Amino acid sequence: MYGRVLKYTAIPNSTFSTNWSELNRIAASGLNRGLPDLFIILKDKTCVWIEMKRPRKVLKDGSLGGSPSNTRPDQIEWVVLLNQLPNTKAAITYGYDEAIRFLTTLIGDVSTPETTHEEANKRIADFSSFIQR
Repeated sequence: MYGRVLKYTAIPNSTFSTNWSELNRIAASGLNRGLPDLFIILKDKTCVWIEMKRPRKVLKDGSLGGSPSNTRPDQIEWVVLLNQLPNTKAAITYGYDEAIRFLTTLIGDVSTPETTHEEANKRIADFSSFIQR
């Protein structure tokens, strides 16, 4: 996966606070609510934005239930807008597995002829630990 990722970062947009001075400081810094949590630039110059939500619960019948994280309208608005930009893909994903599946659809198989299956799994694990932070 790293072979196809140029740069990535987490957006420090965790804005929950009951302290008004802290909320005013965050607002003054220019941070807008709803901006996705992860930003990734692929080597093909595709920009990827991922809003991470807690995973959906698996119900007793094996189907997926709701997520303990609510998706706010401003988060949906950002993802819709970002997907209208050229060379940009954005998604709201529920848990690490869904985020990795989304990235895999964009990047393709993470193993290459010069990368062993074990190396590819290690790269996924490294990237996974980054996403879970």
